[in-house]
Amino acid sequence: MNASRVIVVSSLLLAGTYIFSGLCRPTYTLATDQEIANQVIVPDTGSKEEAEAYYSRLKQTLGIDDHLALNGVLKYYGYAGLTANTIETQSSIDLMNSPLFGSGDILATVYFAPKVSDVAFADKYASIGWRKLVRLKARAGSDAINKNLTAIYLLFNFFSKGSTEANKDPFSGRSSNIQAILVHSNGTADYMDFSGHDSLYARSLQLNASFDASNPNQPNQGLKNSYYVPEACNMCHGCASNNQPELNFIDTDYLFDRVQPGNDFEDLRAGKYGVLTDGGKIQSDGGTEETTIPYTKAFNIIKSLNTEAMIQNATVDTSDKNLQYILSKNWLNRHVESSTYLHPVDRGLSSDSPWSSTNANDAALLDDLDRYCYRCHGTIRYSVYDRPFVKGKALYMESLLKSHSMPKDRTLNAETITKISNELDKLHNE
Repeated sequence: MNASRVIVVSSLLLAGTYIFSGLCRPTYTLATDQEIANQVIVPDTGSKEEAEAYYSRLKQTLGIDDHLALNGVLKYYGYAGLTANTIETQSSIDLMNSPLFGSGDILATVYFAPKVSDVAFADKYASIGWRKLVRLKARAGSDAINKNLTAIYLLFNFFSKGSTEANKDPFSGRSSNIQAILVHSNGTADYMDFSGHDSLYARSLQLNASFDASNPNQPNQGLKNSYYVPEACNMCHGCASNNQPELNFIDTDYLFDRVQPGNDFEDLRAGKYGVLTDGGKIQSDGGTEETTIPYTKAFNIIKSLNTEAMIQNATVDTSDKNLQYILSKNWLNRHVESSTYLHPVDRGLSSDSPWSSTNANDAALLDDLDRYCYRCHGTIRYSVYDRPFVKGKALYMESLLKSHSMPKDRTLNAETITKISNELDKLHNE
């Protein structure tokens, strides 16, 4: 990897130098106007060569063969009696209650995943994302335990064909890709990636996704691009202050945001399957009940997973520089006693000058930022839920919108750009 490579990334143009130390993400400073003019505006997607070199290092440090398929990794963690196919196809409850393993060894949940859904073409979504997250603790006597690994988190990616499959079980098909994070006893982590069932869960170098589908500088504009381990993984997984990757929490509120009337995936409200799929449907995603026992159980599994994420984030850094920790803690604090969906304006980060539900412009702007920007700026560099930060950069963000530099996952029409620009102006001029 070129350690002096300068990149400009995501919805707030940021120039920075990659400093490689095991695993890391760049430390950024705001780009100057000249830097913006000189730089190609693309996120760092990594490369095949860097991914191969990374897997070779994992082989040296962890003893994981650099071509080991997912079933081999499961055996490495002490799950010789469990296959990737079983994890993919068995229900969350059956996995967690498996008589083959101890209580608490496995946590599993399934949910709607707007982060990997395709929004590049208005009203013509090529695919809607769904995910199955499974946490497996390293078992006693396993190779993983002997290498001081404590758990592996497996994220199975599924896709359905938009509203045309609204009543089809989104998990009845096969996964296309599985992302993995391996957590060490000291809180550090490593990445792996695997192809789906049809390729026998072979080790993969990359995730193919539509994060930058509207970017003219990407090779597959309008289509999915390749995001290679570890560099592309680092873009979303922390490491802002001390070069360590982190687990992301599941932001249930954001999942519900994206199916509200007028949002991108409102058609799912009329479908059979809920946002937290194990829990069925509630009023927040088109159901009839405010809450249900299955929904509460499914939510509590996610709360357990999010607690684990926050604990891992805390081992990395508990300062205000660690966005992952701040975000996961904010979600847990707001859901201590309640599984109720919170609208964007009701869950801001800053207590100094928070977004206000009594301010009509606040509510409208944050709804738009949540829809068009949070996909990246929930975890990269800053959060749109930090009102003082957004206020300080409002005119800068407006310039990016008007130049069609952002967002990267779609091309906004003139009416939408004007609406958001006016909202940013009002915030700036307060």
